[in-house]
Amino acid sequence: METSKTPLSFLLAGGFCTMVLASAVTALVFHDTAARVGAMAWVVFCFAWLARRAFAAPAAALMAWLFTTGFLIHHLGTLAFERADLLRLGLFEIVALLGVAAAAGIRLAARVDKKVRTARQEDLLPQTAYEPRVGEQAGTRHITA
Repeated sequence: METSKTPLSFLLAGGFCTMVLASAVTALVFHDTAARVGAMAWVVFCFAWLARRAFAAPAAALMAWLFTTGFLIHHLGTLAFERADLLRLGLFEIVALLGVAAAAGIRLAARVDKKVRTARQEDLLPQTAYEPRVGEQAGTRHITA
């Protein structure tokens, strides 16, 4: 599996900075709890999609949960471990893994597409079925994709 070429330490630091900035902007823009959680979940997904690392994304999700719980939900940096807080942690972790999976799926689709195009160019795959037109001799025309 191809992963990001960025060192893990840079991704962790980048995740921390991203979540600090996102929580600050979210606190200024949104006043509803659900909107704040949704905005932070979206940032977690985007970071995970760009980071493409199965360790960095959940670590960033944990940081997002810490900032969301401490500053966006319970003010003044107070962490709580109530049921709703733990559900938010689970949400952020799932969203992070979905972001990594989405990036992996896109990369896989691109690799498969590249291999198919290369195989068609090298005539390794059979040509698509072609019915000759009236008056045209069978087998004289090739279809290229």
